[in-house]
Amino acid sequence: MSSSTKIYCLFLPLILVSLAGLAFATLLLGNFIYVTLTGHGYYGLEAYVVVAVMYLASVPVLFFTWRKYRLEISRVKIIGIARGYDRVTLDEMSRMSSRPASLVNDVLYAAIASGDLAGTIQGNTFMRAAPTKGGVAVEREVMVTRKAPEKCYKCGASINPKEMEWVGPDSVRCPHCGATLAVKTERI
Repeated sequence: MSSSTKIYCLFLPLILVSLAGLAFATLLLGNFIYVTLTGHGYYGLEAYVVVAVMYLASVPVLFFTWRKYRLEISRVKIIGIARGYDRVTLDEMSRMSSRPASLVNDVLYAAIASGDLAGTIQGNTFMRAAPTKGGVAVEREVMVTRKAPEKCYKCGASINPKEMEWVGPDSVRCPHCGATLAVKTERI
């Protein structure tokens, strides 16, 4: 599930409840206006107290829902920026995300602590850790063979592998002219 889907799943029920409360309060307010203008019907004070309570209850819910939504959007944006760079300063991330540096700092520490982001913060710089695939590094031996050239590049003489002299792990000496020749390494 993507981050934006999580955000909408988290906040959609709260928004719907708040909007339903506003709709109900608006309906009662509309009835109050109708009764006041036409003189038909009667609503006691209790109905209007309910309208006032619904309005007052839904406004803070909408405010805090919107605030939490904005913080989650900021979190997703900051983590996305951090994942895009191997090394980036918090000031640069603040500028790119249009968020205060203190929020960037808090989001990065929380993301590192929760495991959402791999890296470290040293001073004013975030350094991303090399991604791991969840596995363990395994050392293995690889079989190789070294193949000397069949002819010398300098004198053109054929080289017998039994007569050549090794002068290093990747080079041999021509027995005819003494030139140093590179050896090819191939996996078996």
